[in-house]
Amino acid sequence: MILQILVLSGILLAESLVSPPPLRPGSAPTAVLRQDDPAADWGVDEEDDLPTDDDDEDDVYQEDIAISHARLGRQEADCGGCAFTIDLSCPHHFEKRSGYWHRLADCLVPSYGLLDMARKAEGTVCILTYSNLPSLNLFLPVLIPDLLEKGARIIDYAEPCASSLTAHAVDPSVTDQVEKHYMDEFPRLQNITGRYPIDWTANVRALQRDAVKAVSSPGNTQLVLLDRPHSVSRVLAPKAKASLAGVLKGIAGAGQIGYANYDGSMNVPDTIRLFMNAAGIIGYHGAAFVNALFTTRPSCVMEITTYNDQAGTVEWRTNEWLAKEHVLLSWHKVHIQLQTLVDINEAKLVDQTLTKRNKWIKNLRYVNLLGSDLAAVDEGLKKCLTGINR
Repeated sequence: MILQILVLSGILLAESLVSPPPLRPGSAPTAVLRQDDPAADWGVDEEDDLPTDDDDEDDVYQEDIAISHARLGRQEADCGGCAFTIDLSCPHHFEKRSGYWHRLADCLVPSYGLLDMARKAEGTVCILTYSNLPSLNLFLPVLIPDLLEKGARIIDYAEPCASSLTAHAVDPSVTDQVEKHYMDEFPRLQNITGRYPIDWTANVRALQRDAVKAVSSPGNTQLVLLDRPHSVSRVLAPKAKASLAGVLKGIAGAGQIGYANYDGSMNVPDTIRLFMNAAGIIGYHGAAFVNALFTTRPSCVMEITTYNDQAGTVEWRTNEWLAKEHVLLSWHKVHIQLQTLVDINEAKLVDQTLTKRNKWIKNLRYVNLLGSDLAAVDEGLKKCLTGINR
């Protein structure tokens, strides 16, 4: 039973109680959320016209690699004396919550307001998390050392004693891909002591406030190129990467700022430090763009994406809604033709449903950039940087 496993969520910053935010871009009303289905475990969508953003399959981030060989081996948790319990177990995103993008954008940020409430609480704070790895447990010690130093406990929500706790929760109905069975039960869950709307913008600000405290000093102002050379898909072809890096280094040099590559090999503090002062974040669509949440200055995001059709009328994927939650981001897209991807991968384009085509494009190994694509990045980034530096 869902009540027995204590599926809970998080609370919000107090300011969000005054004016509930609109639906998150890209999210679906609860009434049309995807049903639970065994096929979901295999990445099969029920609706051919509702492709999902499964960037959780990115598996080349340092914390994922480090923890992939770890054994769960939990010791029995102590739930006694929990005076104020918050939940970061992300039950509304059960299927994908361990993916790098979803861990931050769909689990941590929606519930981040909990932490301010916990800091004001009297007595022992208990934080419910989830057990399937990777989890939030590598981010929390970096972001909330003050709470942990005061004796806050991190408790796996699957621990037997967790069912005795009552926790504060957010209403996750406006998050992406909410598990329908959870939302059906949400109004009746007896272990939730309060239900609150989500203020995305306030939560991002709170995350950034803690991120600033987490690093000794921010990195230099620089342009950051995203690429995952060891990934199984969406890797910049060597010549394309060299050409794009040349464009970015030229812009950086002219603007007297730095240039850096991000390939997912950094630990959490170093990742925060790199993105905190990023003047620009450039790359092909993927989970690494979620690190833009840590950027604390006006920043230009150049997201390279493609189309779902050869005619160039149906956009493939974008994460531009992130800029709606993070007001310092100026989001721009450069669309490359689908045939460019087909050619570099020596693939064959066949008739497919939108969902199958969506996933097929995601799994292509290499990304190529033509001269016109590089020129679009060059022009767009220069124009954006001029605008944010005025």
